[in-house]
Amino acid sequence: MDDNFDVVAMGWYWVEYIMRSEYIGKPRKRVLYERAVLLLRASDPEHAAEQGRVLAESKEHSYVTARGEDLRWVLDKIERVEPVLDDTIMDGTEVYSHYYFRQSTEHTKDK
Repeated sequence: MDDNFDVVAMGWYWVEYIMRSEYIGKPRKRVLYERAVLLLRASDPEHAAEQGRVLAESKEHSYVTARGEDLRWVLDKIERVEPVLDDTIMDGTEVYSHYYFRQSTEHTKDK
């Protein structure tokens, strides 16, 4: 075996991320969010977070709603990165998703 390189041990991690809906040109008092989880292989938690960010950003998209409004989904943040021990999971598999509303910070009484 060649000792001139290091073998990096890859492990499974789950990355929880938050997507935020934005009505283009029409800020809302309530904002719809989606919480989702990806599973992927990485060498360490930092590598998993970066891979998770790239995968989550690839899910950003825009469309016209049934009401004719332009809506886009953007990555809000990477919430958590945790290791898992299952070797049978494939990279990028989404295993959890949750939609919820939260008050918009753009519509406060001080404005």
